[in-house]
Formats: sequence, C-alpha cells, structure tokens
Amino acid sequence: MTEKKRKEAKAKGRRLWIKELARGETAAAVESRRLFFNLNNLRHQPSSKEVLVTSATVGEGKSTVAALLALAAVENTEEEVLLVDADLRRPIVHSLFGLKRDGGFKELLSGEIDLESALKNSFQPNLKVITSGSGREFVWQLLEPAKLRGLFRSLRSRFSYLIVDTPPVIPVSDVLSLASELERVLLVVKAGETPREVVKRATDLLKEAGTQILGVVLNNARQVLPYYYNYSYYHYHYREPTPQKASPLELSSR
Repeated sequence: MTEKKRKEAKAKGRRLWIKELARGETAAAVESRRLFFNLNNLRHQPSSKEVLVTSATVGEGKSTVAALLALAAVENTEEEVLLVDADLRRPIVHSLFGLKRDGGFKELLSGEIDLESALKNSFQPNLKVITSGSGREFVWQLLEPAKLRGLFRSLRSRFSYLIVDTPPVIPVSDVLSLASELERVLLVVKAGETPREVVKRATDLLKEAGTQILGVVLNNARQVLPYYYNYSYYHYHYREPTPQKASPLELSSR
C-alpha cells in the first residue's frame, strides 16, 4: 500500500469513528447534546453561539470535543453551523472528517483564497468545515488583529453557530490572539492527567486576555470518576414491560 493510500485509509477510519461516536445514545453523543443545550440556554444566548474551544496542553481532546459539539449543534438546530480548525500547528479536524487539509484557515488569512473556496462540506448537510490549511510557517504573522477581525465578521454574517478549535494555551500564544475576536471559551481538561496548577495557569492566561470562560469540559472522566459516570451507565433504553409471575411475597404485600 502506498503512503497516499495509507493516509486515505486512516482518514476514512477516523471519519467513521467521529460519525459513530456522535450517533445515537453513546456517552459522547449524550454529553455533547447536554453541552450544546447548556451553551444554548445561557443568558447571553446570541454570543454563546460563538465558542472557542481550547485546552491547557496537548492531548486533552479539545479537537474531538469541538467536532462533537458542532455535530450536536447540527443535530439540534436547523441553522447552519461552521467548525473552524484554527490550530495551524497541530491540526486534526481535517482527519476527523476525512477532508483535505489545504485550502483552509491559513490560506484565508493570507488572502490566497476567499471564504467560499475555504468552506468544505461534511457528512452532515448543515455543517461546513474550514480546515487548518497547509503549512505552519509564520503563524504569528497570520494572526494579526485586523485580519482576524475581518474574517470573523464575514463568518458571523454567514453562520448562526461558530465553533473554533484552537491550539492549547500553555505551549503557544496563538489562542490569545484568537480570543480577542472570540471572547467566550470552553476549556477542555483531561481528568486525572492534567495537573491542577497547569489548568490554573491556563485559566489565568485566558482571563488576562479578556476572555470569558463559559465552562470546563471534563474529558477522560470514565477513568477517574465513580461507576455511575461509566459509559455502561448510558445504555439505558425504554422497553415494554414483560409480564412476570408474582412471588408469594409480592402477593402477600398487596
């Protein structure tokens, strides 16, 4: 198998994985819907439709959370949703949806393409995706306030829900530049692994940048929380009661 085919097979597998993860009554699907409804019911509802998703460090699952939140938004609203991969250093959204990485956020900021050319279709009709784009050189030059302001103004005029996956807070300063345009943040924390002081440092940096932390999404909860948070707890379905013979104790208690 050639390298190109291996990459295509890997992308296809990931696409099916995120699609299955967001379907039905899986724990991920249930919690993603709950997260969407919580955000949608905030008092500042219009602004809560624009969410920046980040984490303190790498490997905490922020991109998966962003993708699942976007899919939950599509499932529970008739409005158009846009998922943007603004992580120009270690992007993964294109792999989750089986899309080409190039022709995305980076090219939009550099002026190489226009918005219509950057929008990619996903397996959900009302969900559009802007991938990260190719290359990672001169990232800090691309994230100029004027460029970001103009781009997000265009995105707001087109889409009702805007979900932006960004780099983690601690390793690089990219997210702080993006936070100047999307001031409301979801912070993803990997339960049982991310040190408390690292999370505290990340929240301090976000607050200093003038952001509002809407909440913390606890990832990897299955490994560290009590039994009633286990995935098996979600396999609860309605069913018709089956007639059973009463026991002597039941008869005598009536």
